[in-house]
Amino acid sequence: VVVGWFIIAMASAEGGQAKLRELLSGVPVRHAMSPDPVTVPASLTVAQFLTAPEFRYRHSAFPVVDEEQRPVGLVQVRTAAGVPDVERDSPVTSVMIPVGDIPTPRPDDPLVHLLPALDSSPAHRALVVENGRVVGVVTSSDISRVTSWLASFPAGRGRAS
Repeated sequence: VVVGWFIIAMASAEGGQAKLRELLSGVPVRHAMSPDPVTVPASLTVAQFLTAPEFRYRHSAFPVVDEEQRPVGLVQVRTAAGVPDVERDSPVTSVMIPVGDIPTPRPDDPLVHLLPALDSSPAHRALVVENGRVVGVVTSSDISRVTSWLASFPAGRGRAS
């Protein structure tokens, strides 16, 4: 929470924005992403998604993929849990955020360019895509972790590039 507040406070002022851009310059998305996310098949029903052990406890949202493992969206546990019991036989695609509404950077894209897209995304997450497949997920917490780590070093030291 404190790190998140730190990033929000930095980004709220023009000088803070410049500092954040400078801190993250040269850092690729791959250094912030959580790699190899668990994905949800688009054919799964909401009920199956909510009861399957692999989708419990660890994350609050999961990439949804088609039969060829291409991303089609992102399903949030909270949204799926809000579906009435009588409608839980519908596919997760009926409650997901479509991939077109989610940032989809490549692993080597600059992390600093992802910040505005992440803030404006309804999911506040990005699906990192390489060769048409989801290879990672980036959240605000991931960026906070990288920013905190970089800020703990004197200028220019510890740069992950």
